[in-house]
Amino acid sequence: MPGDRKRMTARRLMLEDIVNGNYYKREGFEPNFLVTPSGVKASRVEVVGTVVDTFVNDESTYGALTVDDGSEILRAKFFQDLGDMEGFEEGDIVQIIGKVRKYDDEIYVQPEFMKKRDVAYELLHMLESRETVNRWKELVEEVEKLFSEEKSEEDIVEEFKGSGYDPGDIKAVLKYIDPEEQFDTANEMDSGSASFSRSEMEDDQMEKEGDKKIVLGIIEDIDDGEGAGYSEIIEKSDLSEERVESVINDLLSDGTCYEPKPGKIKKL
Repeated sequence: MPGDRKRMTARRLMLEDIVNGNYYKREGFEPNFLVTPSGVKASRVEVVGTVVDTFVNDESTYGALTVDDGSEILRAKFFQDLGDMEGFEEGDIVQIIGKVRKYDDEIYVQPEFMKKRDVAYELLHMLESRETVNRWKELVEEVEKLFSEEKSEEDIVEEFKGSGYDPGDIKAVLKYIDPEEQFDTANEMDSGSASFSRSEMEDDQMEKEGDKKIVLGIIEDIDDGEGAGYSEIIEKSDLSEERVESVINDLLSDGTCYEPKPGKIKKL
C-alpha cells in the first residue's frame, strides 16, 4: 500500500468516553468520527473490558458481545460471519480494536481485532486511556487559547503544522469548543461566491458518486465469496484510504453493502 495511505489511529479509551461522545457523520471524503466529552477525536478505538453478555439471533446473522470496563457498557457487534465471536464468553477480559459506529442512537464498536487479556493488561489500558485523554485536554486548552484570540480556523490549523496533529484533529477540537460554529466563511460570501461554492459542492457530489461506482465495481470483481478486502479495494481503485473509507461508510449506511467479517465488505 502506498505510503501516503495511513491507517486511522486506534485511540485507547474508556467506554464512558465513547458512549457519552458525539458522533459525526461526514458528507465529504473524510471518515465518520466520534468526539469524546474531553475532546478526543476517534474513528477507531481500542477498549478493554469484561464480557457481561453474549447474544446471537436465531438466524446466526447477527451477534453482539456486551463489555463492561467499570465506567460504562458498550456492545461490540458482528454481522453475517460470527466466527470471530467464538471462544469469548461471559467473564472473559477482552481487548477490542475496531471502528466506532452509530445506529438508532446507539454508539457501538465493529471489531477488527479481539484478544483475551488479564487484569494486569486491563489496568495498563486504563492508565494509558487516561494518558490519551490528558494529552487531548492539553491540545484543547491550546486551541481554546487561540480561539479566544479570535483567530480563524485556517490560522489555528497553521499554528499546529508540524506538531503531529492532523488538521482534522484540530477542526474536531474546534467543533468540541463551539458545537454551533461551522468554521467556514459561507456566511461572509457574497451571492456570486455562494453560487461558486454550491457549484463546488455539486462537483464534489458528482465525484463521490463516481467513486461509489468505482468501489462497487471493484467489490463485485474481487469478492471471493467472503467479501472484498479493504486493502485490495484501495489498491485497485487508486483512491486514497480516506476516500474509500468515506464511500464504504455510505454504502454500509444506505444498506448497499455489509461487512461479513472485519476487513471485508460485500454487496447485498
